[in-house]
Parts: sequence; structure tokens; C-alpha cells
Amino acid sequence: SLAYACGHLICIINTESKEQTFITLGGTAYKSQGITCIFPCFYKKLFAVAEQTDSVGIITFYDSHTLRKKKTLHHNDLGSSEYVSISFSDDGKQCLTQGGSPEWNLLLWNVEKSPKVIASIKTTSNDEYPVTQVSFCPWDSTTVLVVGKNIMKIFKFTEGQLRFQPINLRRDFINVSAHSWLQPDRLIISTEIGEILLFENLEYRTMIYPTNNDDKHKSISCIISTSRGFLTGGRDGEIQSFERKDETKEYYHRDDVYNLPNSSSNILVMTIGTDDTLVCATESQ
Repeated sequence: SLAYACGHLICIINTESKEQTFITLGGTAYKSQGITCIFPCFYKKLFAVAEQTDSVGIITFYDSHTLRKKKTLHHNDLGSSEYVSISFSDDGKQCLTQGGSPEWNLLLWNVEKSPKVIASIKTTSNDEYPVTQVSFCPWDSTTVLVVGKNIMKIFKFTEGQLRFQPINLRRDFINVSAHSWLQPDRLIISTEIGEILLFENLEYRTMIYPTNNDDKHKSISCIISTSRGFLTGGRDGEIQSFERKDETKEYYHRDDVYNLPNSSSNILVMTIGTDDTLVCATESQ
């Protein structure tokens, strides 16, 4: 099944039967002003939907099979009317939520039973440098990543607190547009000018792309991992395929470039189904 936001509804499409089911949001004490993000938890077979309201952002968990509401997360001290990003730990016991402007508070929740905030920290203090994505490190759920405009921060959950961990980017300014964790210990990040950087064990290794200044590269807005490497999506409907090159000095090599048919819109989100079907959402479709 495929789930996506459609106005104030969540649309669920059965990719085999082509049948559609809709979830109508609401039913809380807060008036919804729209969906801000959706994120799945495959281990727990649920997905989370964040809504902006007139006072404080809320997140609702839905069962991915019955589509019934399971839990609602809201925190009076969020300091924002919205959440901009959600992530789950691999075991589904913890949930990471990034609040928006003006406070930009990152909340770490224990959601195994009754949802409870176990740690929080302010990730940025300037609306000109917003956070866009957060995630758990897949091989260490006590480590979380926060990225955005001129932001790439690592936090470690220790002694009941999220503590900042310095990371050497070898540059002063970096606008991170997307990221993806690759097994066994690699992290790929992209920048708004189309660069792709590789980290191993959270230490910078190299720039994968472009390989020289003559390459015509476009901005990248999303990255997803594949069995052989990763895909990037970005401006003008362009999809780039990168594969591992273990037999050479290159970590990854750009294997191919595709363009969405009849589309010059920017790709916003991509996902891959269990049958290796690639689904893209663009600014116009």
C-alpha cells in the first residue's frame, strides 16, 4: 500500500487492486490547519501523521492495516504550531519529532506504552536557518541527526539528555537538502547545490559527486537507499542512480540518470516498494 497526504485527508492506495481508502483527520481538541509530514514505522506496522494547528502541533499514530487511530502525541511546551519532521527508531520504541518556528525544539519520545517526552533540545535559534529533517542512526539509536539550512548536527542521548556531538564538516557553511543512512556504517548527505558527501562512522570521508568542476549538477531534494547504492531526486524531475564500486578507489559511482516523463517539476519525495517499484512525488503531481 501507498500512503500520501491529500489536502486534509490521508489517501491509502492498494497498489495491487488500485482501490483507495481515505482517513479523515480531526477528532481532537485542536483545529487542524493541514498536514506537515508523514512517516512510517515498519516494525510496529503503523504510520505517524503530523498536523499544524492554531496552537500546538499534534502527531497521530495510525495502524497501517486497520487504519484506526492508535495514539496521539502533543506537547504543550513544543513552542510551535507544527512539526516539520518525524523519525522512528528501528525497534519502534522511540520517536523523534522536530518542532518548527519559533522555538525549534527537538523532542525524543518513548512511545512503547503511553507516549512520554524523555529529552528535548533546541536545534536552531534562527528562522533563516530552519531544520528540515531529523533521523535516528540505524546502528545506534542513541545517536540522532539533525539537518537543514546551514545545519548538520549530531546529538547523543546519554544520562537522560540529548548532548551535542561535534562533527568535522571541513567547511564553514553547508545547506543540507537531504540525507540517507546506508549499511553498514555510512551516511550520505546532499546539498542544495547538488553535492553528495559521504560519512563513515559519522566522520567525513569524501565528496562523491560532482567528481570535477565541469560536471553539470542540479540541486537534490531527496535521497533513498537501494540494495546496490542509492538514488537521488531533484530539480527538473531528474533521478540519479549511484552504485557501490568496491573494486575501485571510488566509494560510489554515478551509474545512470533518468528524467520523469513529461515533467519538469522538482521531485520532492521518493520511496521504493517491496517489489522495487519507485514512486515519486513532485511539485505538480
